[in-house]
Amino acid sequence: VSLARSERTRLVTVTGPGGVGKTRLVLEVARRVAGDFPGGVVFVPLAAVSDTALVLSTVADALGARREATADVLEAVRATIGDERTLLVLDNFEQVTAAAPDVAALLSLAPALVVLVTSRQVLRIRSEQQVHLGPLPDDAAMRLFADRAAASRAGFVVDDTNSAAIAEICRRLDGLPLAIELAAARIRLLPPDAMLARLRDRLDVLGSGPVDLPARQRTLRATMDWSYGLLPPPEQSLLARLAVFSGGWTLAAAEAVCGRPTGPPTIDTLSALLDDSLLVPAGGTPQEPRLDMLETVRDYAAEKLAGSDDDIETGRRHTEWVLAMFDPAVHFRAAEFRPALDRFNAERSNVRAAVQRSVDAGERDVAARLIRNTLGFMARR
Repeated sequence: VSLARSERTRLVTVTGPGGVGKTRLVLEVARRVAGDFPGGVVFVPLAAVSDTALVLSTVADALGARREATADVLEAVRATIGDERTLLVLDNFEQVTAAAPDVAALLSLAPALVVLVTSRQVLRIRSEQQVHLGPLPDDAAMRLFADRAAASRAGFVVDDTNSAAIAEICRRLDGLPLAIELAAARIRLLPPDAMLARLRDRLDVLGSGPVDLPARQRTLRATMDWSYGLLPPPEQSLLARLAVFSGGWTLAAAEAVCGRPTGPPTIDTLSALLDDSLLVPAGGTPQEPRLDMLETVRDYAAEKLAGSDDDIETGRRHTEWVLAMFDPAVHFRAAEFRPALDRFNAERSNVRAAVQRSVDAGERDVAARLIRNTLGFMARR
């Protein structure tokens, strides 16, 4: 709110994954600061706009700008805004990010204009200030579940008999408000314990949300379909391949397992997915940061990988990467053991995933090699 009210603010972009509540947040901010904008607050939904050339004309129509067929759209919008401070809210900008230069030109021509954007990626404009919206903390997630569940089933309360199950539901749903609301709406049919048991198929079990939500937000799968559909093919392919990891990965790991000679540099595609809010930082070190996915994103990406021709190759490369990472002879070299143990501690989930994949595929010799190479580290832990 204070950022929107500041005289120095020109452009604020609220980013975050699908279902995290970006639109709800900016609408609440706009409501609170409306009195600071004598020119008014104008909300422009862009979910239905796929042609970037139509963004400015859509803004002009929302502002009620008068323009002749031959008139310059930018000038018409500038004239409509005039000198009165005006807040323009552009919702769902992610599929028209190529129109970012138009927003920059509009800000340059209309000094009284402040723009508030929701997007899954930044616009990369010099005046832009980014606010990244992450998942809800545990307590807030449980309060949201309790509130929405009570709205669906009168008399529902969180108590000692269901609080543990609800906490785990919220955790498995990554603290995403949309997912939590969809889950809470099922409380009339599924008590928390039964709901938790079904969350292995979280993309489908949550069903349909309120009819006054956009279609892309009525199910968790629809939200993921929307995000995935906006990605160019190289990003779609890399997102699917990254689902092979468990517990995160480093850049070097992503390059080794998911890079392909015919594709763009992995670092560029990885950076784009991070900008698209489909990946999250996951610790690591300053020299070797780690990335990961929210579980809802991983479930979706894993489905895409399983349905692709790349599934077996990606799994094979992941297993080879794990095998190459741990040399059993390192146990006898004291100077190298501590760094190797630290690496094992960081990658133990990936080790388990590689072992399980080998067992499931009937590759017992590979599973045995994986266990042999890491047994000393497991014993030391």
